[in-house]
Parts: sequence; structure tokens; C-alpha cells
Amino acid sequence: MDYVGLFALGAFVGAIATVGLRYIRSVHTWMQGLATMIAATLSGTALLFVGHFNNSKALGAYPVGLLIALMWAYADVALKNIKSPEKPLRKLGYLHIYGVAAASVLAVGLVLFLSIRDNWNDTGDGKPAAASPAAGGTHKP
Repeated sequence: MDYVGLFALGAFVGAIATVGLRYIRSVHTWMQGLATMIAATLSGTALLFVGHFNNSKALGAYPVGLLIALMWAYADVALKNIKSPEKPLRKLGYLHIYGVAAASVLAVGLVLFLSIRDNWNDTGDGKPAAASPAAGGTHKP
């Protein structure tokens, strides 16, 4: 479940960081916002949690969560384009929403697949780790 946890952490931190992106209006606020977002994304509590997984393959799920959150941050722009009377803007809005939804489903599917695969292969006998006697389970061959 490391993959799922790191993906969720990345999505949460990414959502917080992208909220900051929405309030940048000038160069001065951009520099302040960038410093705050980098600090929120790459340090503090996030890296405290991520540091536990520094030798894990699951660490790659964290930036995937960040990316998904960033893509959804601008969904309101796509919805405004969908409501536009201009046909090219409506098409662009639909393409944006469908693209973000497809990327999100693909990312979640990949994270879940990798998580299930790793849990399945932990025992080396094709049995889930929870059923392994070494993990305290009650699996009997």
C-alpha cells in the first residue's frame, strides 16, 4: 500500500500547492508563492513521510499525485470553455476535461496495479503478504 499512500500524499500536497498558483497576480506575489509552493511540495512534513520510503520503488507515486493535482487545478477553466458560445473553445474544454479524467484513471490504475503486484510478490510464493506465515498470517500450503 506504499504506492497508494504516496500517491495520495502527492495529490494532497499538490492540491495545496496548486491553490497557491491560483492567487498569483504579479511578479512579487509570484516569487512569494513560488517559494511557498516549493517549500510545501519538497520539504517539511511531506519529506518526513517520503523519507521513510527513500529506498522504495513506490516513491515514484508521489510526483504522479502532484501532477494529477496540478492538472485538476485548472478544471474550472475547462468548464468555462465548455460553456463558451465559441465552438473551438467548447471543444478545447471537453478535450481538457476528458484528457485530465483519462490521465487520472490511468494514474490511479497504474498505482493500484503496482501496489497489488508488490503485495502479491512480497512472499515469493505468489500469495499475498498478509497470508504468509512469515508475516504472521495463517496460510497453510
